[in-house]
Amino acid sequence: MEDADPLTRVRWAIVRETEQWASIRKKLELEGDSLAKAPRGFCSEHRFIDDLEMKDYVTSIAFTEEQVCSQKFMRDFAAACRKMSPLV
Repeated sequence: MEDADPLTRVRWAIVRETEQWASIRKKLELEGDSLAKAPRGFCSEHRFIDDLEMKDYVTSIAFTEEQVCSQKFMRDFAAACRKMSPLV
């Protein structure tokens, strides 16, 4: 779980850069634990309140055994990393 300070910075970045965050969210499915309500200081009516309530920001892409063993796995893996890189 992220330290409170960086987590707050991520949340404020979502609020400040809502359209950029919207672009990122179209491409990624987030995983992780969430708060039961809006964090202190954040509007519960925000467009991305579900994201603001997250305690950590995790995304992943699953590969089958067949994909991992294929000759094009490294290409597919690199593509998956590029897809997830905006979250970093």
